[in-house]
Amino acid sequence: MIVDDDEDIRHVLRLLLEFEDFELAAAACTGVEALALAVEHKPDFIILDYMMPGMAGDETAARLRTLVPNACIIAF
Repeated sequence: MIVDDDEDIRHVLRLLLEFEDFELAAAACTGVEALALAVEHKPDFIILDYMMPGMAGDETAARLRTLVPNACIIAF
């Protein structure tokens, strides 16, 4: 799963993942959206933007840890 408020970054990350034969479960543009999508899709790993408006990456990561504890979170 990709979580980033910048649409261009989400697009580039999606292309990179697909090029490497990863299956993208979901993409979110806010921390709140990421929480709902994580519960629905149970991703194995999450690429998470650290600096987002509203719910920042650190708070999003903390909440994701409780919702999908086995997911690997990669923050940037």
